[in-house]
Amino acid sequence: MQSKYVFPDVALKMQQALKTEADKGSFDKIKDPGALAAEVNKVLQDISKDKHLRFRFAPGFAQELQARAGEPDGAEPEPSPEELEWLQNNNYEFKEVKILPGNVGYIKFNGFLPHDGAKAAASAALNFVANTGAVIFDMRENGGGDPELVEWIMGYFYEKPTLINTFYNRIEDKTTESWTVAEVKGPRLLQTDVYILTSSYTFSCAEEFSYDFQCLKRGKIVGEVTGGGAHPTQPFAVDDKFIIGIPYMRAINPVTKTNWEGVGIIPDVKCSAADALKTAHAQALKDRAARSDNPMSKADAEWDIVSLPLLYDKIDVKAELLKSYAGQYEDRSISFENGKLYSQRPNGRKFELKPISDTLFEIDEAARIEFFEGGKYAITHFKGEADLKQLRTK
Repeated sequence: MQSKYVFPDVALKMQQALKTEADKGSFDKIKDPGALAAEVNKVLQDISKDKHLRFRFAPGFAQELQARAGEPDGAEPEPSPEELEWLQNNNYEFKEVKILPGNVGYIKFNGFLPHDGAKAAASAALNFVANTGAVIFDMRENGGGDPELVEWIMGYFYEKPTLINTFYNRIEDKTTESWTVAEVKGPRLLQTDVYILTSSYTFSCAEEFSYDFQCLKRGKIVGEVTGGGAHPTQPFAVDDKFIIGIPYMRAINPVTKTNWEGVGIIPDVKCSAADALKTAHAQALKDRAARSDNPMSKADAEWDIVSLPLLYDKIDVKAELLKSYAGQYEDRSISFENGKLYSQRPNGRKFELKPISDTLFEIDEAARIEFFEGGKYAITHFKGEADLKQLRTK
């Protein structure tokens, strides 16, 4: 660590602390190697507070690192056939891509993997959401990975290469710049709003991804403060049983001139991780409505905002209240059956009324019905139409 850890003065303090504990005999009676690793790691963490720095018992990995000792520092070996099969079976950690109501894209992936297959998966996901007005990236279960995939994905959101980060390498004593890629595989999303979901688990490269978008004012962070790990790390074999991950680089953002180490990413919109998707979806629609000069587009966004409880909340309307809404409303019959309300016109299809609130229900994606005064009258709403139709009971 004296020659590799990103902060030499901290490395010296850790060395002195370990020697003090060893001289006291703190480790002498520990027989279990995993327990020994945990105690050594505790001493290192107490001094450094660096969540990337880890000493652990890993015989298989230690022996693999020893076998690769002649390779250049930082060399990434090609995955074995077994590793490649795992990567493909897990779709390079890309878990979900879909279009949410209101034409909002959603991409969830749980790692930034250093492989061309990950870039291909990212491109496929981005091409799928290319026609949306906003994209939500879900980083709530993403623990990090390789910065190269950050450059790849962010390239879709800039017309030309853009500086997003710099890294100081302690081992080589030099600083390198990280730029968005010049060429992408598909259309660029230059006008697409970006929202990134975070949790306390979001860490390392997933934090860089979030921080880069935030500092460049290209995206908003929604959720919880992240884990706070800004130091790229390389594993080294201590012997054939133990390894240590040493943070040998630190991120230096070109805008803030600092990073998120120890403090995490502070969200633009704070909420629990559990509520982050609903909050970001609503924010995307509100932002669109607020800046739109098109009355129809604004109305559509506002309509979709009202419908969000259908997607994210379980609305439980009391049976007695539902029963009070049943009746004949001009040409529309409202019935209460098996705990639910249904709407039907003569010779028409029967629609289940899905509750948005105690009084407002969705008939279908383009129509709603709102009840008043215990079912004495109701109003129907139609998407895209300003006029409301009041229906009275007979």
